[in-house]
Amino acid sequence: MAYMQDKIIRSFSASAATYDQEAWIQHEVSDLLFNFTATHLTWEPEVILDLGCGTGWLAKRAHQHFQTSTILAADISLQMLQEVHPLFKIHCVAMDAEFPAIAAEPLLVMSNMTLQWLPDLAKTLNSYKKICKGIGFSIPLAPSFDEWHQWCEKNGAQSMTNKLHSAQSLSTICQSLSPHRFHIETHDMFVPLARPVDFPLSLKKIGANVSLEPYPLNPFQLLNARKIDPAFKGVTYHIGHIYMDF
Repeated sequence: MAYMQDKIIRSFSASAATYDQEAWIQHEVSDLLFNFTATHLTWEPEVILDLGCGTGWLAKRAHQHFQTSTILAADISLQMLQEVHPLFKIHCVAMDAEFPAIAAEPLLVMSNMTLQWLPDLAKTLNSYKKICKGIGFSIPLAPSFDEWHQWCEKNGAQSMTNKLHSAQSLSTICQSLSPHRFHIETHDMFVPLARPVDFPLSLKKIGANVSLEPYPLNPFQLLNARKIDPAFKGVTYHIGHIYMDF
């Protein structure tokens, strides 16, 4: 698993300088997550920790809305943290989202499209429960990217995407933590794409093309993926937004 972590760090670090130009889906989901969390929040956080902050999009929204709160932007990639705009009063911290180390009360943890990378989500959320009063996060859920999976199956290719939780399994994990309040909301985002290969390329542009499958496409499959396929119109992101407090 340390090998996977190193791959993730290298991949996202390499895309840091151009991340904001390509990550429109992540930004849109981040805005939806912030609005979702703010809607359900009934207490004033002294500290807000944005885990897996990337270039700080979610942290900036938190800074603009919660002006009396201390905003911490944490990422495992130092290159990503260097892209957080210095005009915002945001404290940047190099931190692994799997092992957050912070003591603050009351603390709100927020995380946008990061927790799907962690090997044991239940264990990680339980560790968050020990340090915070509330958690708001977004995560891609199954059946995200089914259009790509179907194309890969048809062409005998590996999908280059890792296994995702369903909304039901995620709800089970969250409710096992006995939260005081728990809310989940899902929505779909369809991304039109001209060719099948445009999906893994879109992931590569933001550093999210890390997979347990080392060789996703052989040369023949790659050639087919570069062709326009009338049956392939794009991919659907099935996003889950979760808020819970303790």
